[in-house]
Amino acid sequence: MTIKNKIATSLVASALIATASFAGSLSYPLSGTNGAKVAQELFELGDYNATISQNTNRLTYKAEVSPTEFGGSISDPLINLTFDGNVTLAENHVFALVDDDNKTVAVQDEDPVNGVYRLQGNSDTSVVDGKSYTIFTVKAGTAVAADANNTNEARLAGAESDFKAAKANLELWSTSGTPTKVDTASAKLFDTTPQYSVYCENKLNNLINVENGSFTFVSTKHGALKDQNGSNGDIMNVLTDVMRFKVVKNAVDFGLDGNASVLAITADANMTNYRPTVTSDFALVGTPGAADITYSAYDINVTDKNDTDNGFVGNAAYSATYTVNFKVSGTAQVQPTKFYANFYINETGHDYNTTVTPKGDYTADAFVGSWEQFAYIAQISGATEDANTKTKLFITNRSCKAVNPIVKLIANGKTVDLTLDSIAVDSQGKFLLGNIITANKDAITAAGLSTTGRYAVEITIPGNAEDFYVYAQAQSKTDIAATKDLPVYSTSTRTN
Repeated sequence: MTIKNKIATSLVASALIATASFAGSLSYPLSGTNGAKVAQELFELGDYNATISQNTNRLTYKAEVSPTEFGGSISDPLINLTFDGNVTLAENHVFALVDDDNKTVAVQDEDPVNGVYRLQGNSDTSVVDGKSYTIFTVKAGTAVAADANNTNEARLAGAESDFKAAKANLELWSTSGTPTKVDTASAKLFDTTPQYSVYCENKLNNLINVENGSFTFVSTKHGALKDQNGSNGDIMNVLTDVMRFKVVKNAVDFGLDGNASVLAITADANMTNYRPTVTSDFALVGTPGAADITYSAYDINVTDKNDTDNGFVGNAAYSATYTVNFKVSGTAQVQPTKFYANFYINETGHDYNTTVTPKGDYTADAFVGSWEQFAYIAQISGATEDANTKTKLFITNRSCKAVNPIVKLIANGKTVDLTLDSIAVDSQGKFLLGNIITANKDAITAAGLSTTGRYAVEITIPGNAEDFYVYAQAQSKTDIAATKDLPVYSTSTRTN
């Protein structure tokens, strides 16, 4: 800026300073008591800058001018204004101190020296004890009253740590005669806080009905959400699963515009194999379909399409329930699937890959549930088939229908799934590991496993865990009396 340079008469030797009591106040509260509230999410997008002085955001100074020492008023006032933080002014803009009548009391008359902005008054202006004054920016050489819009801004820029430390400091000096410090005041400018928080209310957590060909979920699941409006009940819709979050927006002074926010769900199974229908009541409780939904092989992105007039627009407080209802076809097999999600709060000018993850108990890449087989699952370590040892598997079926157990062989990081012969109701099936391997040699070698050695074995049987029993035994091929029971561990999925 081009401003006439003056000698900073405020920088005088301390010996010339008269003794005074300083009790004035400086404030920039907006909605808070410790400065304006700035959304923490803004800093995830990089360094941020916010206004500290304009027509709507003004520093307020309440003067304390001792009636005893200074008669309660000083003319020719000088204001030295400094900031803890990186403050910038647009070219040819200056700070001004203005009274309640919009009269300029002091105006910045030179470029800052060592970070000190000097606002000088004259013999016709005074700062009076107990009166409040505002500080904002105007164009240099323009009377405040003539600069009606006062759209000029002083801005503070930096990282979140800069904003937390930012302060404004004011000194009031009398320049009539010997320069004398009359009053001081300071104010914390900003406080940072999360604007958005997301809390999980219900995960995707359903059991695939293996007995029904894996086309549906099981119907009984205590305490689960049975519909997208949040009703709880013991009877589930066998074609749907429900995920629900609560999105809470805190009031801030500087924050994100959250319209067109995105819930990005990632599955570890190919979703195109049985692509579910997804509906959402994003931001509007009980109004399905208020979102745009896009798919790829492993991703489902649900985007708020209420771009105007919803609670995520602006900086006011807001709370909403966000529900996604998955629906399988009933004709395509449902695969065991784990789901992960990122909730992105959009900011104007960014796509969801460059926006921010909210706070709360929701974290980046959060696990948001799974679809698992409703089955008895037994795990056996150390099953052996070689020249010396064979392994026997005994499986008892006490369910109401015949079952075909699925055996997963695991060795050296490789796996293969093999289906065993049917076991009738109320009967026991006896299986030799060697016979299973011989009958499935091609599939085993294609999966990269050896046809001899030691294996971890996982047996999955569709139905209630209480209806099945598994016993495993290792036996010597040369000494049939030499046997060893193998431990069987259960990781069964249950309804309650």
